Amino acid sequence: MRLGVLLLFFLLPTFLPRPALCAEKTIFPTPPASRAYMEPPQRQLFGLYRSKAGYQLLLSGEFGGDSLASLPDSKLYNGTMLLRKQSEQLLLALTSLDPLDSEAYKSIAPLPLPAGSRFIASWLHSSFLTWLCCLYRQNDLFGEKLILEARAPYEGKTYQALFVFPAASYGRFLPQALYSLNSFKVLKKAP
Repeated sequence: MRLGVLLLFFLLPTFLPRPALCAEKTIFPTPPASRAYMEPPQRQLFGLYRSKAGYQLLLSGEFGGDSLASLPDSKLYNGTMLLRKQSEQLLLALTSLDPLDSEAYKSIAPLPLPAGSRFIASWLHSSFLTWLCCLYRQNDLFGEKLILEARAPYEGKTYQALFVFPAASYGRFLPQALYSLNSFKVLKKAP
């Protein structure tokens, strides 16, 4: 009797269906995209933008026109802020945070992230400046989008950029955003 119970105890688990294995969880999130799915940026899509705040970069025309250029009094923002908006899912904002600037309105307030943004990944991206890049995902009534926030300190100022684009088109817009960051240069003031 005992032998039968012992055999049943050891053999029964081999006949029962096994539960599906759980996916292995890691503390590192999966990367948002593979290089194989990225479209290289096309140089003809970009135009040079020179800011009154003393920087220049190449911007993709797909992000739309300068929304702040149509303000009645352009002295209110003094050129430190750049905003390009094509739609609710495709926009770019860039600013220079300068604690010594007394002319620009709230020149030390960082650009806010949209509500409900979830962190995906962060990395350092170097070109002329070393950018701390953070990628976020947000889902709202306009659809799922990715937000690339980049910050780079330089000579007492902090440059901050937000690129918002549809999550389904990350392979096109993420390389364009990184291409713009690569082209960023601080202009030297004339003596």
